[in-house]
Amino acid sequence: MHDENQNNIYCEDDSISLKELFSIIWKGKILIILVSIIFLLIAFIGGKIYNNKNAQLISVVSLQWDGIDNGELPNNQEFNPNNMFSISVLNEALNQAELNKINISDLRKNLNVTGIVPNDTVALIEQALKNGEKFTYHPTDFRITLNHGALGVSKKQGIILFEALREQFRIDFEEKYIKNNTISEIFVDKLGTFDYADIYDIINAQILLIHNEINYLNGDDSSVSNNIKSSLSALKINADRISKTIVQDVLASLNTPNYLLSKDPELTKGRYVTQIRDYEYKLTEKTAIKTDLQTLIDTYKGEQIIIIPGTDVQFETKPYLNTLYEKLVNTNAEIARINTSITELQDRIAKLPTPTEQQSSSYKAQIEQLESKITLAIEEVNLLTNNTIEVIEESNSLTMKNCLRTLTIPNEVMPQNIILISAIGCILGFMGSIAFILIRNNYKTKQQL
Repeated sequence: MHDENQNNIYCEDDSISLKELFSIIWKGKILIILVSIIFLLIAFIGGKIYNNKNAQLISVVSLQWDGIDNGELPNNQEFNPNNMFSISVLNEALNQAELNKINISDLRKNLNVTGIVPNDTVALIEQALKNGEKFTYHPTDFRITLNHGALGVSKKQGIILFEALREQFRIDFEEKYIKNNTISEIFVDKLGTFDYADIYDIINAQILLIHNEINYLNGDDSSVSNNIKSSLSALKINADRISKTIVQDVLASLNTPNYLLSKDPELTKGRYVTQIRDYEYKLTEKTAIKTDLQTLIDTYKGEQIIIIPGTDVQFETKPYLNTLYEKLVNTNAEIARINTSITELQDRIAKLPTPTEQQSSSYKAQIEQLESKITLAIEEVNLLTNNTIEVIEESNSLTMKNCLRTLTIPNEVMPQNIILISAIGCILGFMGSIAFILIRNNYKTKQQL
């Protein structure tokens, strides 16, 4: 019976103690609320300041050009992601974004480019390392991180700077690695001073340039789209057609069985005579070289090669006599080409019309027919030229677009969760204020005793 009463007393004391505790806390509710709000505001403002100083914009891009899979630039130099944006690109991007107050060194320090390695590739690398093998992977996708908070610019300004960096990178890439167009139309009004043979050479040279452009664009099939390939194939077929039909008709009309048509035969003859004289000078020079080579060959006494017995060294020997014969053969070939050129020019001179023949109706009719064919050839070649230019521009535009493709738009990342930090601050303020109230009440109670 005594134990039951004792237990009741303890329970009553406990109940009173909880009531007193709640009463003490309730009396200090205003202080608790104020302190909790103050801590919440401090945490919110502190977190906001920290985030503003460390806010980042992250974007994923893909780089595509010939050689990037091997970690190389188009000029075969090593590609270093840390130097992806050159100083000129950074400077132009800051100017474009109107952020001239930012120092280039600060921008470079707060701009990071990191290669992205796919998970399956990581597994292959790890397996290769376990097997003691060497595995090299060069990423083509990269994560670009801009710490715009450290630069003191807003999210909007950071996005503008991001866009400027991408645009200036493409411009810089085009200037360094994109092949510029080297062809233009043949302007008929500028051909008035050229003779018919010269115009024929100009047309031929234009078609050769077009062929070179087509072959250059077709050089790397992996970097050319199917549409571009189809256009290049059509251009090549058309260029061959013009060369083998229309241009050949010009040549046939120019060099008839009886005449070599010319606007001014006397002027043309003078030019051919000058060219023959130049060839004769070269012929004299090459003939002298041939004589010297023949003399050296005739007086050659041989040479000895000493090989030490017992050595495994493989000797590659090229006797001096072989070198002399190679030079003699090349010189003879050059002499033959010069003689052929001289003969062709002499034949042209022989076929130039006399003043009397120029006045004949048949000659005038042939001139009229030739000029008509030249006009047609120039029209066809100019149309081909313009179509080629369009394909070149389309190909360059596609290359420029693919050299840096945006896979994800710039996304702002905050280092701290403001809501969570604010909640933690509020809780700390709440708990701290309660502890303060309880400690203060305990102190007052002791003072009263």
